[in-house]
Amino acid sequence: MSAHLVLFVLLFSAAGAIVGAVHFLILSRSVSALAGGSASLLTLIGAPLLRAAATGGVLILAAMSGALPLLAALAGFLIARSAALRHVGGAL
Repeated sequence: MSAHLVLFVLLFSAAGAIVGAVHFLILSRSVSALAGGSASLLTLIGAPLLRAAATGGVLILAAMSGALPLLAALAGFLIARSAALRHVGGAL
């Protein structure tokens, strides 16, 4: 594996973990706002669009870079998912 590819894999795994953490943070805040009855139009429409755009953007960029960077980004995202579920006490 070339140094360029190793760098891309590390970069996209970190990007996947970061976008995953932001994705699940926004999801958690949206659910809390909806459950608490304080959901605004921004929460109902903007938050899911922001989550989808950020996650989709990183995954599309990774896919354009190749299969290995895409798998690395997905692995980072899934690590963030596991951490988010552990944080709220959910099952994997």
